[in-house]
Amino acid sequence: MRPLILLLLTTSLAFGQDSTIAYKHRYIFKLDPSALVDLDRTVQVGLEFPINHRTSWQTTVGYGWTGLAWSKLKEFDQSEVWRVRNEVRFYTGRYRTNRSSGIAIKAMPPLGNYWAVELLAKQINIRDKVLQMKQIDNQTTTYSTASFLRQRYALGGHIKIGRQIAVPAADKSPDRLLYDVFIGVGLRYVRVTRQDPQARYPDVMPGVLSRFVPGNYVLPSLVAGIKMGFAL
Repeated sequence: MRPLILLLLTTSLAFGQDSTIAYKHRYIFKLDPSALVDLDRTVQVGLEFPINHRTSWQTTVGYGWTGLAWSKLKEFDQSEVWRVRNEVRFYTGRYRTNRSSGIAIKAMPPLGNYWAVELLAKQINIRDKVLQMKQIDNQTTTYSTASFLRQRYALGGHIKIGRQIAVPAADKSPDRLLYDVFIGVGLRYVRVTRQDPQARYPDVMPGVLSRFVPGNYVLPSLVAGIKMGFAL
């Protein structure tokens, strides 16, 4: 009887000292509320799924329209934003660490600290109607409506770091609800095209068109935000 009690105590202590979180859910459906406070608002959803025991893939897609816009884009007859993000995540296996308190909790994907390589593709379309005047002779003037269209394409790459945490359930175990905080830096290649009537001058709406001056640009890029996830 005594050896059995010692065995049970030893087993109990071993479980109590276990610092690795076992999380059975591997697929994560995500919403990105930070996309709603972006300069170009979009409703953005995504999915993260595992590649192997340390790596995962995440894809998010977003769409914005004139009624959702809060920037100068809403002043046009029509505006829309398309955004796609793809990233490969490399999890470090660390979930929570506090050396002073002796805490070193580990976890497997999709939980814990990670770094990621992200590819971003984005397109903005703005369309408006302008009134054109044509002088036929000294006494005759005609008016017509013409379409004004500009498109802004962006292709970017980022290196990101982040942390994905599961909200504890009532029994303190990781629940299905997660949040994902991240920040990253990189570069964007931007190309702007236009199909404007000749009577349209680029300084009519300088607050908007400063981002839509035709040409090709390479710009620094910063990404940061928080995603809410639900484990499937």
